[in-house]
This record gives sequence, structure tokens and C-alpha cells, in this order.
Amino acid sequence: MEPLQVEASHRRFYRIRTSDDAGPSAVAMSSPPALENNAQFEALAKTFARFGVGVPKILASDGEAGWYLMTDLGAMHLEDVYGSPQADAAMELAIDTLLKIQTVDDELPPYTTQRFADELDIFRQWFVEAWLQISFPADLLAGLFAELVANTQDQLQCCVHRDFHCRNLLVGDHGLGVVDFQDALLGPVSYDLASLLRDCYHRFSEAEIARWRSHYLSRTPLQLEPGKFAADLDLMAVQRQLKAVGIFARLQLRDAKDTHLRYIPGVLKHIAEVAERYPRLHPLRPHLMQWQQATAARLAA
Repeated sequence: MEPLQVEASHRRFYRIRTSDDAGPSAVAMSSPPALENNAQFEALAKTFARFGVGVPKILASDGEAGWYLMTDLGAMHLEDVYGSPQADAAMELAIDTLLKIQTVDDELPPYTTQRFADELDIFRQWFVEAWLQISFPADLLAGLFAELVANTQDQLQCCVHRDFHCRNLLVGDHGLGVVDFQDALLGPVSYDLASLLRDCYHRFSEAEIARWRSHYLSRTPLQLEPGKFAADLDLMAVQRQLKAVGIFARLQLRDAKDTHLRYIPGVLKHIAEVAERYPRLHPLRPHLMQWQQATAARLAA
């Protein structure tokens, strides 16, 4: 049993090989029932597979104990092929997979405005106030945060994976594998593409972002106005990246995991560059500068 890399989760994964390495490998998952929604994982695994999404097949399970044995989708993440000759083909597979996810029409819980607001509050509570230990300018940013939340509802709604980034997508011989899908909701159409193109772990150039956004628009059957969709995607990315920074800080403070702190400076820089292009986001800029400086000082201490 070989432990596998995990993200911000209570779950643990292990690659299982036969002693003579003759048979196919499998993946075992430990998913504590008190902390994870295992019933939803099982249901969405079946749903996504029915719509042609390359999720792992559950081979055996003990739901009460939280153990699952699944097919192995491989060890090469999308992140591993960026910058290689395989990158373009892999990105096309990722967008084709995203399009399949968006066709899922089973009843899903909605991604509510309250949930989006709560996610932004993770940034305030865990990053600004707890990790940086500075006051959050709620009186100055409440309106902007409310606008970010409102923008999520001013879009077509469809099935969204919610963590559709380079570490949850696996490039294999049989296409693209998708993991960490158990939190899927009915949400804004730009969400998953924002996760992919404005990733916390990899930085695309603006030209690359425009190229892949255009590729998505050329492939989707949805009626989306390109200019509005580009702005929606950027605002969605800002909301998502603010949440991510809060989660990265919470991982250290609450869960004693400092694995994601090194990504915070790059994510804040990315948010600042997007904010520069949108007048409605300009109130955020001076605070981003303060948070960037405070982050640098905290990480250097």
C-alpha cells in the first residue's frame, strides 16, 4: 500500500499493488463517515459515470467504516503535463470532460448565495483576522463581496464539479480521470472553467486563458455571450481564489497542515492582476497590497 498525495480533505488514499505487480493496481480510500458525505460520493460516482465522466469505479465498499476500493485512474495529474508536448491534448480532454459534467441533469442541491457568502467569510475569518491577525475592512469591502456573490446567480446554472483543477484531473491511457467530485452542486456556468484556467497551483498566461476560454465557447452548446462570459469567469475566479486563500490558512491553523501556505502569495498576486482590469474590483487593490506585504512578512518570520 502506497500513500497518495491528498489535498484539503479528511480522506486518505492508498495505491494497492499485487505482490508480484502482475495485476492492475487499485486505490483504497479511507473516508471517515462522520466527516465526509459518503452517500453523496457513491451517488455522484454513479451519476458522473452515467454521463461519460471518467470517475473511478467503486469495486468494493464498507460505507459504515468509510472504506472504498476503486479502480486506479493513474498517477499522472494534469499539472504534470503542463509545459509538455501533451499539454494541449490534455487541456482539450479537460474541457471536453467539463462539458460532460455540465450536461448532468440529475437533481443537485443549489450553490446558494449564502454558501458563496460563507466561503468569502472563510477568507476574512481564517486568513485576514486569524492568520495575518489584522482587521478586515468590512465597511469598505462588504458591497464588493456582495457583488461577487450576486454575480454567481446572474449566470446560467448547471452542474459544477467545484474543484476542477489540475490536481484533481488525471491523464491516462484511456482519457481523463476525475476525482474529488463528491461536492458537486448546481451552480454558475463559469465556475469550473474558472477553476481550471485561473488555478491556484498553476499560472496560465492571459493569452492562454483567452485561447482556452474561446475553445470552450466554441464547443459548448450553451448560448453564452463571449464578453459577459469572460467577465463572469474572472469575477468567479476572484471569489474562488479568495476562498482558497482562506482555506490554505485554515489548514495550518485548524488542521496543522502548512502544505498550502506557499501558494498564498501567488494567488494574491493573481487576484490583484485580475482586479486591476475591472473598475468594480478596484476597492480591493489597496487591501490586496497590504495582505501581500503582511503575508511576505509572516512567511519570512
